[in-house]
Amino acid sequence: MRQKRAGMKKIFAFFMLAVMVVLGAQGAWAQITDKNIIRVVPHYLDELSDVDFLAKSTPIKEQPLGDRFLSYEIRLPLGWTKVEDAGGASTQRQGVSSRVLGVVTKYFGPTRIDALDLFQIEAMTLDYEMSVRNWFLNYIFARGYTLQGLETLGDGSIEAQYVTLVRDNAYVYRVRAIANGPRVMIISYAVPEQHWQKERAMQERVIRSFKFTSPEKTQSEHTRTYTFLDMLRFDYPSSWRLITPNIYSTEGMDAKLVSSVDKRTVSGEIDVRIISTELDTSLADEVKYLKEDIRERGLSIGQMIEIGEGYQFQDHVLYNRIEIYESKDESRKVQDHELWLAVLVEDRYYYIITMLTPGRMSDFYTWAKNNEAFQVVVESIRP
Repeated sequence: MRQKRAGMKKIFAFFMLAVMVVLGAQGAWAQITDKNIIRVVPHYLDELSDVDFLAKSTPIKEQPLGDRFLSYEIRLPLGWTKVEDAGGASTQRQGVSSRVLGVVTKYFGPTRIDALDLFQIEAMTLDYEMSVRNWFLNYIFARGYTLQGLETLGDGSIEAQYVTLVRDNAYVYRVRAIANGPRVMIISYAVPEQHWQKERAMQERVIRSFKFTSPEKTQSEHTRTYTFLDMLRFDYPSSWRLITPNIYSTEGMDAKLVSSVDKRTVSGEIDVRIISTELDTSLADEVKYLKEDIRERGLSIGQMIEIGEGYQFQDHVLYNRIEIYESKDESRKVQDHELWLAVLVEDRYYYIITMLTPGRMSDFYTWAKNNEAFQVVVESIRP
């Protein structure tokens, strides 16, 4: 077995060399542009001790809109006032627990001459499989906020800081975004820029003190399963459509998945190619065919953007590699795309899974949805 694994490792190393030559990558790692670099959210907790925070704040326990899944605890500074009619909240059905949209809780800080502090909780729908981080980045980009830092926490929630204008006043927002059932909850504390340096430690401690007391289990998008001749199978999001697969024999099988919002325009495409290790072909040849197919669509393959990391593969996968490339339209009739390439190696088969998706800088929301769909497919391939 040890000799077999060594042999597979040599094949895999040769394949990755062939991929780099065939695709024309400029080195194993491409530099990520500055606009893609996101700073870690700054911290100011040491500017306010635990004792002082407790002395200057009061505990709040609430169940907004009578929904136990929204019940929470937090400590707010002394002297804050609740807005009894937060406004903006609506539901798709009575009972609130399915879809809550808009502001569900709002507090104002003590009266000041210039501008008031603001704390609020908002709820936004989470209709597709997507990480909270990517959902929040789309939320920031779509609104034109200036992101100062972002950090993903252990439970999958994020903490971030951004700046925006509110009625001609610059505000610094400290936020948590948390998946809660079919929603993303945004907990924010906004401070006018001119008071922020003095209050930033309190702002961070307040956000850190928030917790749901009866959180709803996150509801992922429903998935379907496709099986190749009762030998291999993979899962995919139900919002994607499976095109009639090609099964040549137990030695070669193809499947295609497409995503379309309006059933006319394709917004994402995933191809799964399964090749027997016993066939008289090489992985380099298969990658060459892949390149030719991409070119026939009028797209060119550019430099590598990054190596895919953080995937959890099935136990039968001996080796894996995921690479992401730029893919441009030569005629410039469509937006720039990305080509995602995954190679999995096991005893019987090679798996080559590719995805064409709009680029992250041209359509971030679609890119993020497709990112999650690709992960579902790649991680679920199994006997």
